[in-house]
Amino acid sequence: MLKSTGWTAWRPFLLALVLGAAGGCDAEPEPSGSELRNDEPGKEEPAPSACFTSKECAPEEYCATAAGECGRQGVCAPLPDACDRTRDPVCSCDGIDYSNSCWAAADKQNVDFPGRCPPPACTSNAECSVGSYCAKATGDCAGSGACEVKPLVCSGAWNPVCGCNGKTYANACKAAGVGVVVKKLGKC
Repeated sequence: MLKSTGWTAWRPFLLALVLGAAGGCDAEPEPSGSELRNDEPGKEEPAPSACFTSKECAPEEYCATAAGECGRQGVCAPLPDACDRTRDPVCSCDGIDYSNSCWAAADKQNVDFPGRCPPPACTSNAECSVGSYCAKATGDCAGSGACEVKPLVCSGAWNPVCGCNGKTYANACKAAGVGVVVKKLGKC
């Protein structure tokens, strides 16, 4: 008979649930309630609580879901004790970049997908941080784009473009350097 205290007995089950590895040929059988007992005979450990937000969990827990399952039902899982410095970027369900999934969990966030989050959408330069501008496709002066850093150095090549502000620039890089979207190729 398996004896355990606290969440120790539930960690393999929770990891399998969170990582989507439940089931399959190599999966360990799910422990039954009669196998999970605490040191007191006849007293069973409570099952992890189902949740939709971390507010439904204890302060030292968060509502864990599998990657890409943002907004779906999860289970209250303990916060990680410590995270390593491995760089394996993830984008959280709230659109925040984390160094790895452990750091996201430590901040009570679930992973939406691996890699960095896309830049936020914008319609004007006012929506971007200092040193950035709202980059858009050529000819899309009134549409939406994404905040990108203004280039600091551009070539002196003469490939004139007409900016959405009605001014001619030596090339597209020079227009981007001052935060102007290209209206059309060639002079205004």
